[in-house]
Amino acid sequence: AFALMGEGATLGATNYRVGSGLYKSTDAGLNWTLVHPHITGYSSYTRKGGSFAYSPKKEDGTRTIFAGSYNGGVLRSDDMGDTWEYVDLNNKGLGFIRAYDNVVITGANDYGIFISCDGGETFENPDPFPSKQVLDVIVDPDDKKHWYACVEDMVFESFDEGYTWSFM
Repeated sequence: AFALMGEGATLGATNYRVGSGLYKSTDAGLNWTLVHPHITGYSSYTRKGGSFAYSPKKEDGTRTIFAGSYNGGVLRSDDMGDTWEYVDLNNKGLGFIRAYDNVVITGANDYGIFISCDGGETFENPDPFPSKQVLDVIVDPDDKKHWYACVEDMVFESFDEGYTWSFM
């Protein structure tokens, strides 16, 4: 998985077969530096790499970046990816991660959706899809309380930021 952060900065997560870890490039991908060795980017759950989400730019031009990892839970960087800290959900296989404003959304393999309303400090599981594989959540850019979830082979809709859902 990759995240383009602007101004030539890129993050990339790799799987164990090619040198496991989270890497950062500041020259548009010509050179890479390992910034976290214990994050793998491959998920047998989603069959894709770990994922990234980041906040809007702050006044100083930086962003808070979140990394969802198959084996490491949610990590956060407040310095554009130079350093990382575990914030929650360790040892849960994460298939996706989304962020907007101060809200962070992630889906964990067979654990459903987890939501943080405090910038990733803590997560809660409203448990709308117990023991289901939530493949992705999309937030309506015009109404951030309106979400769509792809759950196994079904699509659901929420109008209250993921706390209640209806089948579409």
